[in-house]
Amino acid sequence: MEQSENEDWPLLDVPDNAVMLRRIPPWVFDQEKGAIFDKAFANDRVEGRTTDRHSVNWEEHTSAENTLAGHQGFGVAAITVQGYGEESQSIEHSPDRERGNYGHCDAVGAKTARVQRRLRQKAELRMRPGPQAQ
Repeated sequence: MEQSENEDWPLLDVPDNAVMLRRIPPWVFDQEKGAIFDKAFANDRVEGRTTDRHSVNWEEHTSAENTLAGHQGFGVAAITVQGYGEESQSIEHSPDRERGNYGHCDAVGAKTARVQRRLRQKAELRMRPGPQAQ
């Protein structure tokens, strides 16, 4: 077992049946249809560029409420590690000590338009986002 930067937060192997939680910004959610409609759900941007990683939280080690901390109006969707793997994505356990989030992970892999669409389709809504602030 590898060790994270802090010895008391070991890095774990994430099993295929583990559930990953992902925040849903209100601007990628269609309130009338109750569906995620935008590819932005499946990618993160750093300095204006899409990366091959996006942040998720391992449900076994956190909660939907913790996933939403500091993100008023956002919702939460869930996808299994197996679902990510079916889209050539891997999950790496990467605890975020600074934010006190042992369940933080990264979904790693190219986020082509097809992959983004399929991840949206696999996402199970756990908490519905609120309307976008005007």
